Order: sequence, then structure tokens, then C-alpha cells
Amino acid sequence: MKVAFTDFWWKFDPNSNFFIDAIRQLRDNVEVTDNILDADVVFFSCFSNNHLSIDRQKTKKIYYTGENTRPPVDQCDWSITFDFETYAGKNFRLPLWMLQIDWWNAGGYTNPQYVIQLAEINNNRFRKPNPTKFCSTVFNRDKLGNRRQALTALSEYKPVDCYGEPWGNWFYGEDVKLEVLSNYKFTLCYENTAYPGYFTEKPIHARAAGSIPIYWSDKTYAIDFNPAAFIHLNDFKDINELVEEVKRIDNDDRERMKILNQPLFNKTPDISPFMRFLAEVLR
Repeated sequence: MKVAFTDFWWKFDPNSNFFIDAIRQLRDNVEVTDNILDADVVFFSCFSNNHLSIDRQKTKKIYYTGENTRPPVDQCDWSITFDFETYAGKNFRLPLWMLQIDWWNAGGYTNPQYVIQLAEINNNRFRKPNPTKFCSTVFNRDKLGNRRQALTALSEYKPVDCYGEPWGNWFYGEDVKLEVLSNYKFTLCYENTAYPGYFTEKPIHARAAGSIPIYWSDKTYAIDFNPAAFIHLNDFKDINELVEEVKRIDNDDRERMKILNQPLFNKTPDISPFMRFLAEVLR
């Protein structure tokens, strides 16, 4: 079987990624090709339009996105997104945070550069027993302005350390990010936008680093995650009430550890439903 990838994100490696590893769990003699016109199956994403040249009579097209966009149902045979909508049975829900888990002992990819074993989310080399700093945040953009609103409100209590393009200290690599976050009790990690099912790597990164996520997303996050493991803006009347809760926890190490010891997920994540979907797609 010849498999190709196109229109993916920066530094995506066609030869080493979640999707090709999943396929190789199901099939022998899998060849990755750069020629999308000569592939049996093409995975494409939303960062370009090279896929439009593919003849769907000859090639299966599978769309993937972790971004808050809807699948181009008229341009693909199947889609893999975070969306709860099935799109007439052609869409499988696989939120971006699932790609942060090392399902097949890959040890990491190019981008995402670091993935973590499921059993290590609460016990790994990054986590420090007693972080000494208050709070950090890592972001490059603030489309809605609510990240800076939260940053301003929290900073009135204690300074928040900021990382990313706006501060001229952007860094690359999930392992670097986890090392940075592990120094802080809290991580301000709002999603870019809110949409049912749209949850990214942000809460996993914070928790893997031993930092409590100060989170904002669509309220359906409780389908995937345990609300007791977060400080979530939706649970408070406004940002000021959230800050008061952060103050309380910051001054009570027993309460902080109680939250950190909560399971991150409502139920243990399972890759087998996706593998059944993929096996059907590849038939």
C-alpha cells in the first residue's frame, strides 16, 4: 500500500507520525510516497490545497485537522477531526490531545516533537514535587483577547511569566515546553477558540508538567476530561472569581496536590475505536 501526506503543518514528517504508525499496526508492506498522484491513500490537512489535484476515482482521500474548522466533506472520502458531528458516518472524532499520547512506543516525532506514554502523564521526568514559581503562560496569538484579560487579572495578584512571540522568547519543542511549565504551580492555557469537542494538547502539557491548568474551552470538555483536575473559567461567574480560587489554592498546598492527584480523564483513553475505524477505511 502506498500512502502519501500533503497539506500538513510545519515540520510534519511523512515517514514518522501518528498516522503512518497506526497504519503499520494494521498493514504490512506500507510505503510512504511523496507523489500524491501515485498513492493508494492520501492523508491531507488544512494548511494548503495540493490535495485538489488528486483523482478520487483512483485514490482514497482522508482529511485530518486539529484546528477549529469543519471537514471539507465534498473533497474527502473520510475525515478525522475533533468534531462530535459524524457527517453522515464519514467523520471519526479524534481530538488533537490524543496525538500527544505515545500509543506505539514511538518515542517522539518531528512535530509534535514529544509525545508521552499514557501511564506517565502524572509521573514522568518533567514533574517536580514542589514547583517554586506561581504561574506561566505560553502563546503566540490571542485572537479573542481573553488570554490577556486573564493574564492581567492574575498578574494583579502575582506576576505571571509569559513565553511566546509577543514577548520575544518563543521556543520550539514539547519537551522544552514541559520543562518550562514544570517550574510553575499553575499554567494559563486557554484554547484559541471554543467549539464542542475542540480540545488540544494544552491541558495534557500542563498536567504532565505537574502544573494545574487554568483552562478555557467549550463546556463539553467534561466529556473528555475530569473537571476536578482543572480550574476552568466556565465554572466561575467571571475572571475575578476565578482569580480568587487560584489565590486560595496557591496558599493551600494540600488542596493543590489534591487537584494534581485527580485523574486527568473521565475514562482511560482508548485508541482501539480509532484503529477499527482506520481498518475499515483501508479495506
